[in-house]
Amino acid sequence: AWTNAGNRGNLDYYDDVAYTTTNNDYFQYTFTGNGIDVIMPKEPNQGNVDIYIDNVFQQTVNTANPSYLWQQTIYSNRRLSNGQHVLKVVKKSGAYMQLDALKTFINNSIPINDTYTVAQGIQYNGAWQYSSGR
Repeated sequence: AWTNAGNRGNLDYYDDVAYTTTNNDYFQYTFTGNGIDVIMPKEPNQGNVDIYIDNVFQQTVNTANPSYLWQQTIYSNRRLSNGQHVLKVVKKSGAYMQLDALKTFINNSIPINDTYTVAQGIQYNGAWQYSSGR
């Protein structure tokens, strides 16, 4: 029982969300990579959601918040083996479960530290200085 709500003016990604009001409804997404972020708003009318990766329960996440918070990363996993995976998110409680966006990652989309050498892909041009221990 999913519905799309657009032109919300709530700073959602592309100004829309998909939502359901029925417990045990879920969305599922098959992706290739080594990581995924689940992005949802948090608000008073939301509740718990269960997260599964490849049919293995990961955790329950509380998406309720006293005020509306947009584009919240409610779940992140960047330690998957590189390959095909299935994300499943199940509504467990609250009036709504809203999906705003998903972000997937592949091997070369992990953070790269500023100390990587030229051989590792970073080339500095100009009068750069190194600052550590800050």
